Amino acid sequence: MEGVFKQALIDQLRALDAYGYWNRLSDEELLGRLYIREKGASATCAEVDEATTRNIKLYYQALAVAFEKRCGEMANVMMELNSEGYGRILVIVGRLIVLDKTIRDASKFGFGSLEELDKKGGSALDDALKAFEKHRSIFT
Repeated sequence: MEGVFKQALIDQLRALDAYGYWNRLSDEELLGRLYIREKGASATCAEVDEATTRNIKLYYQALAVAFEKRCGEMANVMMELNSEGYGRILVIVGRLIVLDKTIRDASKFGFGSLEELDKKGGSALDDALKAFEKHRSIFT
């Protein structure tokens, strides 16, 4: 499931690149620039910038797209994040919440490696699919 999520994230990012700025970057370089934290680098607890907010939302939108590809049902992402970086993200399918994630200190959002990004995204996708299958009767 991990590769499905990673490809959905890459597709989401490439679709937003209207001017072709990221065309010169490989998929790994693109993901690295946006989602990989350098070891030892510590973001300060400050106001979350628009780019970080966008990257977080794109991450979960990619999860929703991968979910749709796997089960054929439309998934929506709702995100509320305050300026201090605290909030909640929901992935909703019909009347069913398949993922509920609390965000604390969004300025530190990121992953140690591409493998970790792919693994955590794939795991979240698996959890969402399991929740959908378990509670499918609510959806229909």
